[in-house]
Amino acid sequence: MSETKDGTKHKSVGNVVRFESVSGGSLIGVVKWFGQLLGKGEKERFVGIALPERIPQGLREKFSEAVAGGHEADGTYNGKKYFECDAGRALFIPVKSMKKVITGEQLLSQMKNLTKEIKAQKDEISALQDEINLAGKEVPADFGTQQAVAAPDDNSDKGIAAFLQKEIKKGWYVTFDDLCTRYESRRPNEIRNMYDSVEPNFQKNEAKERAYADRVYRVWLEAG
Repeated sequence: MSETKDGTKHKSVGNVVRFESVSGGSLIGVVKWFGQLLGKGEKERFVGIALPERIPQGLREKFSEAVAGGHEADGTYNGKKYFECDAGRALFIPVKSMKKVITGEQLLSQMKNLTKEIKAQKDEISALQDEINLAGKEVPADFGTQQAVAAPDDNSDKGIAAFLQKEIKKGWYVTFDDLCTRYESRRPNEIRNMYDSVEPNFQKNEAKERAYADRVYRVWLEAG
């Protein structure tokens, strides 16, 4: 294994990527390592990914089973440390699971759009406050707060609905299994209707993602 080609010095390290989830749909993370895993075939290449948040236990176990290792989820595979990562946030995946490399320009564009949305919301709140003041009505103490925005771990109906809308806006594809894995404390029948109401949106996103899959796979094979 060439040190300049594989491992933590591979040219793909640092890229933000979208990749297939073992339960369907896709996830996003940063490439931390690229190369061969001990005990795997010589021609097989794998990617070490660091995710932005802790991975639900059920999902971690599925990824570990798929590659027969990496249960620690900290960059370790079968006792060998391949890259550094906070516990619970690391995965090893086959290179064929890669879908798309997300460029810095694309990330900046998404941040710019999000900033515009936030500014528009603030302007709308300000206008409504002015209208209430002109009408001589008292503005509630909690008016304009972000109470309607779900916390990352909010498993209420409102929180789940907010998560689904956020993923749709980002253009991600989320399956019902993904949703059940993320919200393990909720029974599938409790959240089925919420997912069914937005499933057509995710199907549109999936069609766009599939178009990238083969092309990205070939690029990654060449990079290895």
